[in-house]
Amino acid sequence: MRYAIVSGDFDRDRVAKYLPKNYSIVHQDPNAQGLLIAGEDDHGWTMDEYVIPRLGSGLIPCYEVWPVFTNNTVPLLAMDVPLDWLRMPHRSAS
Repeated sequence: MRYAIVSGDFDRDRVAKYLPKNYSIVHQDPNAQGLLIAGEDDHGWTMDEYVIPRLGSGLIPCYEVWPVFTNNTVPLLAMDVPLDWLRMPHRSAS
């Protein structure tokens, strides 16, 4: 599983339109600090060769992160993401 942060106050639906089916938004920070994207590479649909450049083409800043699991949450910037969210199968809107 690979993870990325879209930093800033971006509309969830707008970001989801840029994602392939193997990546999805799994968490939105309630303080509008960003979105957490998770997924697995599948053939050419990879984080570094497709997802990040594709979001960049829409002027949506995104960078890969490597979460550290502690106390059943994943602390990422100001976002505390429940571990169960990362285990559930998620699908983007595309």
